[in-house]
Parts: sequence; structure tokens; C-alpha cells
Amino acid sequence: MKLISAADAARLVQSNFTVLISGSGGGHAVPEAPLAEIETRFLKEGLPRDLTVCHVVGVGDRKTGKGADHFGHEGLIKRSVTSALVDSPRLVPMARENKIESYTLPQGEL
Repeated sequence: MKLISAADAARLVQSNFTVLISGSGGGHAVPEAPLAEIETRFLKEGLPRDLTVCHVVGVGDRKTGKGADHFGHEGLIKRSVTSALVDSPRLVPMARENKIESYTLPQGEL
């Protein structure tokens, strides 16, 4: 097994990829460092673009900047598939304004 940094992991994510985020509501076991590095890379380089982000439960703390909220930038995310978008306040208006596709499904279905 080879361990890599969060920044190196973020560089593996290419445009149009689907990113599946594990963890649980309220920030439990959420891979915060790689998510933050994906956001940082996008803000610096404009890459990756048009990601699909999928997480079964709400991944964030209902405050700006944690969990899936790292993807709340136009161009970074194309689509969200989750059971709870409310934990990611940057994504809610993007979905409401049709800036991203957003699918909210029951946890049992996901």
C-alpha cells in the first residue's frame, strides 16, 4: 500500500469524474482534507470541472465550507446526488437556480 497526500489525491480527480464521498452527517468520518484540496486546486487552476458528487447522507455541517460544500463553485460541480443537500449551503442555491443538476433521493435508495 502506498500512502499519498491529500493534495496528490486531489490531483487524481479529473474533469467529468464522479466523486463518491463517505462519512456521516455532522462531519463524522468525512474525508475533509482531500475535499478541501479539490476545492483549492479548482480555485487555483480551474480544474477539475463538471464533477458529479454523490454522498448517501448529508456531508457537511450546515455552515459554509465543510464537506460537500467544498464543491460549491460554478464549474467545479455539474451534478449532485444525495439524500440531504441541506448540509451544504453553497449547493442549495446552485440547485435552486438550476446552476447544477441536483437529485435528492432517500438514503435507502442510494
